[in-house]
Amino acid sequence: MAVAAVVITVIVGLLTNQLTSHWGWGLGIGLLVSTGLLGLVAWGDRSVQQNRTSAATTSRKSGTPGPGDVRNSMSGSARDVVQIGRADAVYLNERRSKDAPPARMLPRATENFTNQVVALGKASDGVVHDGDRDGPKIVVIQGPPGIGTTQAALVLAHRRKTDYPDGQFYADLGSRTGEPGALHTILGDFLIRRGFAKDDLPDSTEARAGWFRSSTEDHAVLVVIDGAVSAEQVQMLLPGPGRSMVVVTERAPLSDLSVTEAVTFVELHPLEDDAAELLLTRIIGSARAEAEPDAVREVVRRCAGLPVALGAAGSLVRRFGERPIARLVEALRDEQRRLSVLSPGTGISVAAVFNAAYRRLKPVERRVYGLLGLEPSTGQVSLDLLKHLTGLPVDEVRAAMDELIASKLAEEPFADRYLVREWIRKHTPTTLETPERELLSTKSFQFHREVLLAAEDVVAGRRGWRQLFFPEVTVRPDHLAADRDAAWRWLEAERANLLACIEFAAKKKWHNEVLLMNLLLFPLYEKGKHDNDLLLASDFGIDAAVATGNQGVHSVIRSQRGYAYRDRWELDKAAAEFTEAVDLARLVNLDIAEGTALEGGGLTLFDQGDTPGAQDALRRNHVIATASGDDRRLAIADMLLARVEHPERAFPLLDEAARLFAGMQQDESVNLAKVATCRGMKLIEAGRYGDAAEPLNYALLVMEERNRWFDRAVALEALGDLARAQGAPDRARESYREALRIYETRRFDVQADHLRRKLDDQD
Repeated sequence: MAVAAVVITVIVGLLTNQLTSHWGWGLGIGLLVSTGLLGLVAWGDRSVQQNRTSAATTSRKSGTPGPGDVRNSMSGSARDVVQIGRADAVYLNERRSKDAPPARMLPRATENFTNQVVALGKASDGVVHDGDRDGPKIVVIQGPPGIGTTQAALVLAHRRKTDYPDGQFYADLGSRTGEPGALHTILGDFLIRRGFAKDDLPDSTEARAGWFRSSTEDHAVLVVIDGAVSAEQVQMLLPGPGRSMVVVTERAPLSDLSVTEAVTFVELHPLEDDAAELLLTRIIGSARAEAEPDAVREVVRRCAGLPVALGAAGSLVRRFGERPIARLVEALRDEQRRLSVLSPGTGISVAAVFNAAYRRLKPVERRVYGLLGLEPSTGQVSLDLLKHLTGLPVDEVRAAMDELIASKLAEEPFADRYLVREWIRKHTPTTLETPERELLSTKSFQFHREVLLAAEDVVAGRRGWRQLFFPEVTVRPDHLAADRDAAWRWLEAERANLLACIEFAAKKKWHNEVLLMNLLLFPLYEKGKHDNDLLLASDFGIDAAVATGNQGVHSVIRSQRGYAYRDRWELDKAAAEFTEAVDLARLVNLDIAEGTALEGGGLTLFDQGDTPGAQDALRRNHVIATASGDDRRLAIADMLLARVEHPERAFPLLDEAARLFAGMQQDESVNLAKVATCRGMKLIEAGRYGDAAEPLNYALLVMEERNRWFDRAVALEALGDLARAQGAPDRARESYREALRIYETRRFDVQADHLRRKLDDQD
């Protein structure tokens, strides 16, 4: 057996060398399983004939015929002849036909292909040949389901096909996923296109792959592999060394391919609105698009840049040619129906694309995938939430998400925080049965609610509204909000999801939950000046307050709305909200809510230039705060009243506010810095310029340390005012510009416009 193994090894090496040197005029050899064969193999001359029939069986010891011995003879001439003792893998075939035309297997590319200029440019750059044997050059086109990887591959292939005149091959693996023998059949088709007779093809897939590589060596061929799910699939379909190009579309991660091959990875992204509108117009025709431009633009927005969705929408428009596009728009506005509308029983279907991707996932990955679009969600999902919903160890959840990311079904813009695109978010819930989906959605809402309670208690629990209106609600410590900084980070990261939680609760008619979350979220909205979120949340809050008749919470929510309008400099709307809040509080004799409304109303009157009215409102608030016996509320009332009083009356109020804040057990450094900012402004107003810089610089330092960007910009703007008053225009401009950068970066648009005007006056 050892001798046989050596003989086989020598034969394989020799055959490989001869095939490489003499392909095209000698005999081709493939090694297959064939038990007990003895024979001679020759190549180099077509006149050689093998004569198996002349073999005689003889006994090795007696010379008489016996089983197991075969004698081979050959006639004619040959340059190389090899005797094989015993082999389980010898197969002889005739050479391929010289007359076979080069393969032309590429399907037609769509005429509607749009954009992806950058991606195709990168792909072309990846297949620049530096020599005759520097290939095959491999490009892998990646992207989420429905993004158009197949069409991108075909467009690229057709653009470059003239560079590969010796054959263009196409393997559709995507439609054959799970089909036994798919590679075997595809390689057989490739070899037949190369001129081999069907009856001569070897039985093993590995041998067919070897034949294809040998037959394409030193040739310029192009291979498109559509829908590969493993590196092994791609490797089996690669041509031999030469100026060849291979374009692969990925249906599952192919990163392993780069371990053994030189690969250029190109990722496709959703289309921008202009490109998406162009694609839809190409599908439905310019006349239809021009007749209903607004409807076309809304269809584009609803399709979120996904080519398969745009294709499905365009197909529906063409199918119902007399029907207004506006009717399709109306159907697409329904979030719950959008996926089904663009997934008809026949033709292009968005759901079918994602169903195919889902079927390729492993069980744990499917389980996690089904959670990514649950209500309440905005497409931002945390690892902690997924762990909570699955009950799986964090490492298992993270590993599943890694696979979904590699499959382009999710992204990870920040560590352990995932982004799920719109169409995937719409598809994931369809993988769950309705009762399970509803149960998990409720569980997700409860998770966000519990962590919000813990976070608000850390950053602003002393506000007291939760304890006043919902004393039965208890706070459980949560590791996500273990300290003040962690709590703020979680609140900012989950801001969109928390707003979605309010909407979810409103839809369920959980009115008290809507009211509670409105109160809990105000510190986040106020700190970040997230006025749009506040107004949206309060819309649901007012409806819930009316439904429950809770006029006290209603008053507080109206005051919160007033602050949002004041931040936007919509002062008339702000004044109206604060007036309504005062009236509601008085109906239920709730002084603390009335004082809150008077605070905001007084500041709004001051912004409107009504200083006497502002002083009256804030003095009334000061009386209420004094009567409350709450030192913190009184300190805030002191500070706010000082803003509208003459400097000489303001300074004692600021001194009292600073004393009260400094004496509290909890950290009040931010409020102390606000007192310092107000003191600096009043010192400027009093003409005491030399004393103003110190409190303003102190406030600036604290606000920077605490990431209070808005308050930091206010202090910078005050320092600019101080420099201008001191006759230092360059220093004033420097402070103003730094403040403006914060306003612009953080989207404090009203304040930015105001400061730009101040800068223009300075110049």
